[in-house]
Amino acid sequence: WGGDAKHFPQLRVAFAHGGKAAIADALGKPFDVVVTTFETFRIHHAAFLPCVRRLIVDEASKVKNHKSGVARAVVAFAQRMDRVYLLSGTPAPNCPSEWFPQIACVNPHTFGANYWRFINTYFVPRKRTLRDGRQVIDRLDQTPAQRERFTAALAPHVHPIRKAECLDLPPVTDVVVRVDLDADERRTYDTLTDEFRLLLEDGSSSPIKREASLTKMRQAVGGGVYIDGGYVETGRSKVDALEELLEEIGPAEPVVIWAEYRSEIDRLRAVTGGEVLDGRTSHDAESIVRRFQAGEIRRLICHPQAAGHGITLTRSCYAIYFSLSFSRELFDQSRARLDRSGQTRPVTNYILCADRTIDRAIWKTLQNKGDVARAVIEAITARTPMLAD
Repeated sequence: WGGDAKHFPQLRVAFAHGGKAAIADALGKPFDVVVTTFETFRIHHAAFLPCVRRLIVDEASKVKNHKSGVARAVVAFAQRMDRVYLLSGTPAPNCPSEWFPQIACVNPHTFGANYWRFINTYFVPRKRTLRDGRQVIDRLDQTPAQRERFTAALAPHVHPIRKAECLDLPPVTDVVVRVDLDADERRTYDTLTDEFRLLLEDGSSSPIKREASLTKMRQAVGGGVYIDGGYVETGRSKVDALEELLEEIGPAEPVVIWAEYRSEIDRLRAVTGGEVLDGRTSHDAESIVRRFQAGEIRRLICHPQAAGHGITLTRSCYAIYFSLSFSRELFDQSRARLDRSGQTRPVTNYILCADRTIDRAIWKTLQNKGDVARAVIEAITARTPMLAD
């Protein structure tokens, strides 16, 4: 927002980020627009009330969880504004119910104040029974009539604009690169898969144990896994595939590499000599992005949660996904870092997929915009062809 504001020199822009003193200093000077972060706003939103009458929420999917502190602060603040605008490329990436807090910012009367009344009006909760007899909601379905009413309620407040309608950008191509695990990696992965299936069959195992087991499977296809508290490298198949791609692209060409786990990121940094943008370096994100855009960094290794929103990486037209996120939102947002205003070349995203592993299940479900976590578990349990080509 700071960079874009420079195109409008008539606007006085303030930046309010940090503690009370920094915010008081920013708001104490004349301004037309004040820019802040979600976390700063969550803590200090009351300080902004006397100073502003309009609210713009960029990346509005940050407000999708109606229980979060950020959503509560934004909704309460929005209802005291004269005008409210929410901007998002993925407003409800997981379920249409995520519209609830966002529409509450624009018009609290549309869906009302009671979340569960909203759910029971527009959705059919599908429940499953746990071993101890408790029931939990597994997913939310919609009948055709509910979907029609839901869409009609949204329509007055939502103005969809496709990227192609407002930006003339070069094409984007996704290329799946098949990776064959070596014998040791395959043995490790198959053992972890069998352990995960046993946990699924054991109704007494906790969700935390199942999540930890699934995480080990995802890490194992990248060539390393945490066992008994220590990190063990199990192979180089994916790393070798990445190095071959980088050699093919060329050393002078800047490349963005996306990875899900710190162990992967550290390994890739050692292999490529690249710069890292993840939770450990997010405080320096502006400087890292500026140097990448200036051509000072050739290999940028990113975690999608740290670099998937709001930043511009158009210096590169090549991205490599070493590993994939369960989140369709994070995947879409990461792809948009290169495919945005300022990009002049066709963009190619290389997806490294280890054959006959969880990689394939995640990728195929992401393509279908489905519930990745549920589909992956179903695929593993049923040993479906989703795990193969």
